[in-house]
Amino acid sequence: MSRARPHATGPTEAAAEPRSRSFLEALDEVSEAVEAGAGLPAVTRAAGRALDASVIVLDSSSSVLAVACSSPEDERRVMAGEGGTEIVHLLVADTSVGQLRYRSRGERPPSALLRLVGNLIALEVDRAKAPERASEAAVGDFLEDLFARRITDRENIAARAAEL
Repeated sequence: MSRARPHATGPTEAAAEPRSRSFLEALDEVSEAVEAGAGLPAVTRAAGRALDASVIVLDSSSSVLAVACSSPEDERRVMAGEGGTEIVHLLVADTSVGQLRYRSRGERPPSALLRLVGNLIALEVDRAKAPERASEAAVGDFLEDLFARRITDRENIAARAAEL
């Protein structure tokens, strides 16, 4: 079965094609950093290039997790919200995992690109915080078992405490 190939029939469609390719190439670089497991700093640098912006990623307690700015002064301005800095709230399953603060160097990035890059960074922040959450849950479960007297053997208590 043959498929019809889309083709540009007018100047509007031909002009839109390079922008779409640029959009996908920008998104691809961020996706590659996530897939490679390069870590949040590399993903943030790729996001800065994709958005053509200075970028800072904060966790939900406003701690700086990663920075991709051109200078310390640029970083200060983005953190302070100066010079056209914008904030994207990073959500995973309706739970806030942090903020993406960015300041465009040129035109504002397309909203779809910004949303997709924000989603990738949110998932990367969430993934990076997963071991910490698992450790906190394990400590909570241990303490709950201990106080509810579900574990009473001294050796078992010492072994579980040592694991944590």
